[in-house]
Amino acid sequence: MSDAVAGASQDDLLSAAEGVPLTVRASAARSIPVALQSGRIAPAHALAWASFVRRGYLAGGSGPVRPIAVEHETEADDVIVEVIARLDQIGDQVDGTPPTADELDAMIASLDSAS
Repeated sequence: MSDAVAGASQDDLLSAAEGVPLTVRASAARSIPVALQSGRIAPAHALAWASFVRRGYLAGGSGPVRPIAVEHETEADDVIVEVIARLDQIGDQVDGTPPTADELDAMIASLDSAS
């Protein structure tokens, strides 16, 4: 998640997204576990991305929240949802560990086959 998005107000994000269809494709979702596996992003960044695309907003802001609609590529919806859900667990207190190398490999392979 870019610092510009993370630092933007809810109103600014809503204005920027107005009239723009936001769709997560399998190839875009794949880039997150690939970047996590290579060390290009930290687990916290993967968590922030997953949280945003799952809920439509970044947690921790102030004031009322109106989620931004983020859709998933129809043909790969189930796989994308599974990957987002797993990455969104990184920050959980109970089972909040980053995915293992095997889990990342499985995510990447499932997204490859869904594309």
